[in-house]
Amino acid sequence: MYRLLLLLLAALWTGLAAPLVAESARIDPARTEVQQLWRGVEIRIGLSRGVPYRAVFHQGPPRITFDLRDADLTAFDQVQLQVKDITSTQVEPAGTGWARLTMYLARPLLPGDISMSINEDGSAQLIAILRPASEAAFRDVALPAQETPELPADPPPFRVVIDPGHGGHDPGAEYGRVPEKTLMLAMARDLAAALPKAGADIEVVLTRDSDVFVGLEERLRRARAAGGGLFISLHADAVTEGEAHGATVHLLSPSSRQRASQRLTERHDRSHLLEGHDLTGTDDRVAHVLLDLARQSTSPRTERLARGILTELRAAELAVNSRPIRRAGFSVLKAADMPSILLELGFLSSERDRADLNDPAWRQRMAAAIAQAVTVWAEAEDADR
Repeated sequence: MYRLLLLLLAALWTGLAAPLVAESARIDPARTEVQQLWRGVEIRIGLSRGVPYRAVFHQGPPRITFDLRDADLTAFDQVQLQVKDITSTQVEPAGTGWARLTMYLARPLLPGDISMSINEDGSAQLIAILRPASEAAFRDVALPAQETPELPADPPPFRVVIDPGHGGHDPGAEYGRVPEKTLMLAMARDLAAALPKAGADIEVVLTRDSDVFVGLEERLRRARAAGGGLFISLHADAVTEGEAHGATVHLLSPSSRQRASQRLTERHDRSHLLEGHDLTGTDDRVAHVLLDLARQSTSPRTERLARGILTELRAAELAVNSRPIRRAGFSVLKAADMPSILLELGFLSSERDRADLNDPAWRQRMAAAIAQAVTVWAEAEDADR
């Protein structure tokens, strides 16, 4: 039982260590030390950020292995070891995306405590306190010499579905040389390129990658079929009266939520209404309630993303409309279980916005800002689970 508890403890996924950043965690020799205690050893491994880890004890010879995901441990050789209970150390790869630090023990030691602390700046420290143990107690916990448990499988990537508005026979807004459908496809491709750079475990799916018509409900169906965790529909509106300028984010309005639930239960295949739940055969009222409950969780998460995007746009000195968050009943916002936003990147009726949208350099700046916001949001989502 103790061995099982140890293996489960050691495979922890630290909440703030979501592997959504491209750069590996680096060991910090200045914050890494191994000290001999009066009874046992204290090990502190400083890291540039928190990572998933596990610690496993082995027999023949006695040793402890620390496996860390997305970590670069090569600088550990700069750490001075003058500890009688640890005879030597070894750093090596432990499988795809994992690094292993092995410490060979001069006598049986067992954990008094193993934990990872996360600092406010995101840096971390893996701390292990090892205490003397009897040969029998060590054999009860440590794995046989040649036995090594498999490393935990990588979590599935976070999948963002990008929806370029309009397409095919539906050009969208038409001002100047290039219609909305063409600009949104170009913007979608720029965002698709920017997202993996911002987050290593982010995958991107486009609802269309050519000039074809895709119905509004078909766009959401494709997003669900792809296992989307976030849906971003890209548009560039136009106004015929007055002036409008800058980006806006549209969220599903409260008044549209109940109507959306009713229409979904009436018109759609119920096996695909909620991720992980087959509502086939469910009473209309029950299905309606379940969809509304799902939206109670999805709506605040979506609003956090919308505000995060606007923060990043302002930080990048990209134009934001004077009414940046708006609420509507657009079909592409009606998924109950998937945060969904409609992002108006600007107004084609504005000469300034039209020039920006036609500028590849501006689109790349916009894509980078959105990607940064999505990455920060996704990391916070993972930490909250």
